[in-house]
Amino acid sequence: MEGLLLPVSFQNTYAEFRKHWLARGPYKAVVMLGQAAGRKAVEIERVALNWMESKHPDNEGITPRGQRIVREAPDSYIMDFFPPGWVDILSQQGPAEISFSAGAYVCNQLYFQVAHELKPLSLPSLFVHLPLLPEQIKPGDPLPALALETQSRIVSSLLDLIQTL
Repeated sequence: MEGLLLPVSFQNTYAEFRKHWLARGPYKAVVMLGQAAGRKAVEIERVALNWMESKHPDNEGITPRGQRIVREAPDSYIMDFFPPGWVDILSQQGPAEISFSAGAYVCNQLYFQVAHELKPLSLPSLFVHLPLLPEQIKPGDPLPALALETQSRIVSSLLDLIQTL
């Protein structure tokens, strides 16, 4: 098991992933983690959309106005390799849910491109959105948060489940 910290960049996130994949892969599966303000649970993303669009710039100042990620690719990939029962198992560690939209920001772009590249190899890829941490919330801010220890337990359980594939 390896970790890789990627930039929040429409232009460079997938390129960095691919460079690492070519140098160190292939792996049995790829699990990507990203943080999303407003999420109240650890959310396993079921769908990767072939679309990027944002009102907010990435860390390089790029704000896509709406375009396909891969021109000659399907509109989406649905990750159906994991059973719904996984959420029940993960929920024993804390709040966990399935989400049907990874959004249209850098997280989804990476998810779609990884899914597109790994599909011919029949390797599972999964994106997981994590809530903010309590220490990231300003006093009086109504955004939900979840303790790091709880998030870590859920993600650790997910990694254990993926190893059973």
